Amino acid sequence: MITHPIYIAVTAATVSMPASIDGVHAAGQHLIGIALFIAERDRWGRWRFARRARAISAGETEGALLNWAAARLPEEAMLIGWNVDHGLVPALLDAAATAPPTVAHRFLGGLLPLLTGGVVDMALGHGGAGAPTLAAIAADMAIYAPTWNVDATAGAWAIGEVGQLRRDLADEALAIWQTFVRSAGVSGLGAEAATDAWVLRRHRMNAVAPTDSPA
Repeated sequence: MITHPIYIAVTAATVSMPASIDGVHAAGQHLIGIALFIAERDRWGRWRFARRARAISAGETEGALLNWAAARLPEEAMLIGWNVDHGLVPALLDAAATAPPTVAHRFLGGLLPLLTGGVVDMALGHGGAGAPTLAAIAADMAIYAPTWNVDATAGAWAIGEVGQLRRDLADEALAIWQTFVRSAGVSGLGAEAATDAWVLRRHRMNAVAPTDSPA
């Protein structure tokens, strides 16, 4: 049901990191990008949308991403994601564990209300952790979502060519929201129409980069 006044679709990208030769650091995932799609409905039923994304290159810290995201998370919203428990949240918490304490505190302080205020994991209806990719599910709904190539993503991060990564993250956050409202059936028709109109306006304005805009 589309009843909450604010929704936020969140997605993130990581690269695999090998263990350090000296054994100090274990193998793990390194957060390299975050995207947010925020949908807000006012008391008159009108929708406003904001699409935001950031990606870092090799040498930049995960803390920079968390600090960026913390400044943009709404104080209260329903969080929507894909594979939230087994993908999104672990990636964010792992990054917070190595971030400067002040950054980690700020980010987790913004994330916790979203995790406790109601979370919709769109992957659960398609098999949970074993679900197909979002791109595959979205395609069945005639919704575009990027197809990820692990090697290409890692290569772009390594050389600092992260523009496409940022656009892909922004598109994925939008796709998560679109699959959510499409799955809501009749109750999501108004939100879907407003989203489609917003996307059309962005295309007409040639706004390739993630940006904010009223619906």
